[in-house]
Amino acid sequence: MSSGGAKFKKVRISQGLGRPESSRRVGSFGNMFQSMSNIPSTHASGSNSGNTVESTFISPLTTNLTENPDPEGHGNPTSPTTPLTPNSESSTPNLNIDSTAEKRGVRGASRGINLDKIIKRHGKIKIAFNPRERISAKNEDLFSEGIGVAVRAHAQLADVSWWRQIPETNKEKCRKRLLDWFEIEDWNTERVQKLVDQMFQDCYRHWRNRLANYYKEFVRKGKNPREKSPRSEVTDTTWVKVCDWLESTKFKDRSLVNSTNRSKLPYNHTSGKIRVLTRYRKMANPSKVEIWRTTHVDKTGQFVNPIAAALYDKMVELEDKSMEEGETPMSEDDEILAEALGHRSGYQKGMGYGVEVAPRGKSSSSTTQQDSQVNEKLSETQNKLENAETKISTLTIELEEQKERNKNNEKKIETLQAQMQQMQQLWLRMQGNNTTPNCTW
Repeated sequence: MSSGGAKFKKVRISQGLGRPESSRRVGSFGNMFQSMSNIPSTHASGSNSGNTVESTFISPLTTNLTENPDPEGHGNPTSPTTPLTPNSESSTPNLNIDSTAEKRGVRGASRGINLDKIIKRHGKIKIAFNPRERISAKNEDLFSEGIGVAVRAHAQLADVSWWRQIPETNKEKCRKRLLDWFEIEDWNTERVQKLVDQMFQDCYRHWRNRLANYYKEFVRKGKNPREKSPRSEVTDTTWVKVCDWLESTKFKDRSLVNSTNRSKLPYNHTSGKIRVLTRYRKMANPSKVEIWRTTHVDKTGQFVNPIAAALYDKMVELEDKSMEEGETPMSEDDEILAEALGHRSGYQKGMGYGVEVAPRGKSSSSTTQQDSQVNEKLSETQNKLENAETKISTLTIELEEQKERNKNNEKKIETLQAQMQQMQQLWLRMQGNNTTPNCTW
């Protein structure tokens, strides 16, 4: 009990309070517990003027979201005076939830405990996708956390290498786990389900890439990577199978192809793990031209290479020209990015994966219409070339696999031939031993 009393005293000292006269002598354990039970747990009521321990002490045995009051000014969402029902209008899931409110200072992969606590108190978290956006309009961090937990829990690593190879039963478990936490608007629509499935696929690919980086780090340090799994969510048996895949000829050939393709990129972005759309949403005055600049410069403000600098200069020139001609700002950014960076099937270049291509509007200029048709044809040709490169890469990998199978077959044939020779020699020896010598009488 001495340690508990010391902690209680430290809390009081940190609050700047002296020891009350009534608590200087505690005659028994019962009196001590009675004195502590008289201290009410804190519930934010909109006033912080209390100067006594009864109004400032926070019990270490209870946690709540008092640090995050309702932005509408209704006080603590968990206050007894404000009953909370799941998915009600006053429920926190209708707002942007601070993803760090329930997190503790621990390391390691998330296991969904944070999400379980939130839905237990507030109900399922609402998720919605804006038109032309592939990232949740709010609660993006929590949704990404749920995607990661579901993938690590139900997507197998052994005997597969792509998300499309994972059995449909495992994918359905991932979706069900996600729906236990989130209420996804328009979930039954094909578009939303494709967006979520693409998020699962991206998360799975990143997970395997991180495991490959662990493997490379072990090898770089001269350690045996097979000794122990580097992650608690991956068993040692599964980790050995992951190592088998990383050491296979098929993986090495594919890595070589991917490295070659990446080396052909004219420039790289500097946004890191944060999506461009996420940064764009946080801008005071959102500008797609400006967000492109900030995600293609280093810490010193210099562009990653001359190509990126030249493209930005072209964007600024087009922006100045459009202001002189009095074009509407709504379509200005999209048109500038399209003209400077070109078109890409499926998403808007310059804004990353998170933004889809905007519908092309009618132009009053015949020249602009012709340019649009030319750009569309160029985009179509580029897509065909990319598809052809993908097919070539796939055929190259299949060819290497066939060569490897042929080598294995040749080894088997050589083994069979050696066995046949041994059997022939054995048979000849047996024939020699059974030969009866000629007798002369």
